[in-house]
Amino acid sequence: MIKRIKLIQGVGSFVNYRPDTSTQASLEFAKSSIIYANNGYGKSTIANILKSLSENDTSKIIQRKSLKDGKPVEIDQEVVIVRAGGESIYQSTSWAHTKTPAPKIYVFDQQFISDNLFVHEVEAAHKQKIHILVIGEEGTTLHSDLVKAKEEEKRLLNLFEDKKKELSLRQKNTNREDYLLIESREFKEIEKDLKIVESKIEIKNKGERIRVLTNKAIIQTQNWSAKEIFDAFQSTLEDIHNEAEVKVKNHFQKHTVDPEKAEPIIRELLEQAKETCPFCGQDISQLQSLIDAYRSYFNQAHRQLLQNIEEIKSKFDSWNPRSEVLNIKSNYTEIENAAQELKNYTEDNSAFPSFDFELCIKQLEESKIETQKLLERKITNLSFIPPTDVLNSISTKFEEINTWSEKVNQIYVSLAKRFEDHLSSLSGLSIDDLKEEQDRYKACLKRFLPEEIQWCKEYNAAENEYAVALETTKQCTQKLSDYSKSIFEDYQKDINETLKDLGADFKVDRFSEKVDKKQKQPYADFQLVINNTQVPLQARGDNPEFQNTLSEGEKNTLSFAFFINWIKRQNDLHNAIVVFDDPLSSHDDNRKNLTARIIRDISNKIKQSIILTHNKDFLFILAEKLTNPKVISLRKDKVNGSKLILFDLEKEQKLGQHQRIDDLERYLDEDYCSVQDAQEKIRLCIETALQFKYYRHLSGITTLGKILDKLKELNKVQPDLLKTLRDLNEVSSDPHHGEHKKTPLKELTRADLLPDIRKTLDILEEI
Repeated sequence: MIKRIKLIQGVGSFVNYRPDTSTQASLEFAKSSIIYANNGYGKSTIANILKSLSENDTSKIIQRKSLKDGKPVEIDQEVVIVRAGGESIYQSTSWAHTKTPAPKIYVFDQQFISDNLFVHEVEAAHKQKIHILVIGEEGTTLHSDLVKAKEEEKRLLNLFEDKKKELSLRQKNTNREDYLLIESREFKEIEKDLKIVESKIEIKNKGERIRVLTNKAIIQTQNWSAKEIFDAFQSTLEDIHNEAEVKVKNHFQKHTVDPEKAEPIIRELLEQAKETCPFCGQDISQLQSLIDAYRSYFNQAHRQLLQNIEEIKSKFDSWNPRSEVLNIKSNYTEIENAAQELKNYTEDNSAFPSFDFELCIKQLEESKIETQKLLERKITNLSFIPPTDVLNSISTKFEEINTWSEKVNQIYVSLAKRFEDHLSSLSGLSIDDLKEEQDRYKACLKRFLPEEIQWCKEYNAAENEYAVALETTKQCTQKLSDYSKSIFEDYQKDINETLKDLGADFKVDRFSEKVDKKQKQPYADFQLVINNTQVPLQARGDNPEFQNTLSEGEKNTLSFAFFINWIKRQNDLHNAIVVFDDPLSSHDDNRKNLTARIIRDISNKIKQSIILTHNKDFLFILAEKLTNPKVISLRKDKVNGSKLILFDLEKEQKLGQHQRIDDLERYLDEDYCSVQDAQEKIRLCIETALQFKYYRHLSGITTLGKILDKLKELNKVQPDLLKTLRDLNEVSSDPHHGEHKKTPLKELTRADLLPDIRKTLDILEEI
């Protein structure tokens, strides 16, 4: 409860308000307090200070900095309000509260009307605020929950949208719509695919080099033959004899009928023959030539065999197995290096068979030495037949070399063929396409990084949180809708009851909750019924609508009805402080009474009511209806601005006639005014008394002289009383007032006038 205002400095018209200690008690607020003042004296400033206190909205004070000569007064703003439970102090643009927190204060003022009703135009914001008013504190809590849910939904949506954009980029980079579902088991497969495409890129980039590597000469088959040496080993003198024998037999075959019978005969005859042949008659000397030829041939064959073996040995001596094997090795090394380089471009586990070149050289060289020794022995003894195992070992070694080289060639050719196929298959692909594919696989592999795994978890969390927020918003909307549906019908009934109590000739109809489809924001909608005609809030063209149908006073009345029913629905109503800042606007006397009655009823239900008004008649009505109200007034001076003073309600409530009578009685005891003022009060008292008593007979007659003439004519006044009244008229009226313009207003002293005043007071009782 507000007890009193201790200090207002630099706020509005209150430049420096500090009540004297002697007047503080008299200015303490009551359960029902009325502050009366003309407009511009600071009523709205007080209302705004109380709103600022309740809402902790310092802007309502900051924006009302005191002005002087059109400029802000150079003084710190400060306010001290004494409450039943402590003090509320505004300093340095902030509120502080001692002992107890700030009270809840509800203010009805022009700002409330402007914020919550369609004073200037029908706007969605007003409909939403009316909706908040209607649903009350519980509904406001539900609405607040809905607003918070929507804000959270919006916040989470923004986060989720950012994540979705990031996911979209990841999906584009990886070409995987299921980016979030990529599992760890795919890692090796993706890594393998990456290596393949990287190999393709390398192959594509190094196509010319690869073509060089795939065109290496293969290892040629080694055609080493031991036949010549083998034949030399097998040749002997017996072989030469056998050859000569063949020639003789050929001769027999040519010159005899039966060569087999001829040979022993000829052998015998040759033994008996002297000069001629017994069979052919040929000169026997020619046979000697044949024998000589045979012997000559034998000797020549012997020499030929020996020469042949020597030539074979010479040729064999020149054979260099090391050089031959190293040439193979060199060829192999080139192939192996080419294959190894090719393998760098792709995964290939194939391996060349191993071969011990040094061992091969050693074995061949040893076999060569052995063979050379055998050849040398053969030369010295043509009948010697060397063993063939050493030659076989050489042949076997070369077969081993050929078998090994064939395997090497197969592996290399296969590898080269694969790369040639690679190059052929890549001919239709560009480097850019391959690099794009490479980037996709790399992006996929990033999915398995710890930070990316965390990002995916955050995405799923953001999606889940947004889904939960959507559901929460849905639930809050449903709760508010269910609550609002039950309350709008009752609210319409109560508003119309209040409008009826205020004497309004219109009512509210079709009061309901609706939801803005675009903003998904609930709002209140209704129509007015005026003379049985439905009037919407908005209409097309010049048709009747809220704005062009209700007067400003009627709009204020409707706002007041909304406010009253809003207050009634507050949960902690008995602890509420309600401020009415000039609740009347263009109200007639009947509306003033009805408004005062409603304020009285609500004041009985709340902790404290504070009514600020500039209408003295309304003040008097309130003072009559409220229980023991405290009435305070505002005064203003040029130095300190506005200040609060006690309002003398009893004095102000007196009629003019009563005040004049009090003034005449006071004049008897105190010389507080001029004689002329006292004389005028005498006349006015008598005129008023006669006009009130003889109202029906004095229509249009105003001056005391004419009133007395009319009453004499009608014989309404006794002669003695009439004479006394005329005497008092002469004393109190100047020439233009009476019809007997003989003398001006008498110039009397106070002492001269006192008897006439006493006589006037007596006459008034007689009248």
